[in-house]
Amino acid sequence: MNRSNQRKHGVAFAKAYDFEFSTCLEHVDDREFYGEERIVALGFIGGTLFT
Repeated sequence: MNRSNQRKHGVAFAKAYDFEFSTCLEHVDDREFYGEERIVALGFIGGTLFT
């Protein structure tokens, strides 16, 4: 699953722990009904910007 995530999103799950939530921008993704609340975040892991 980790390899799949790396191919799809360009980041390993282990790196996601370093996501800087305290400085990120986030909003609810309500483009369609997912059956759950989904939040999109834009922020940094180290010096690299991720969504």
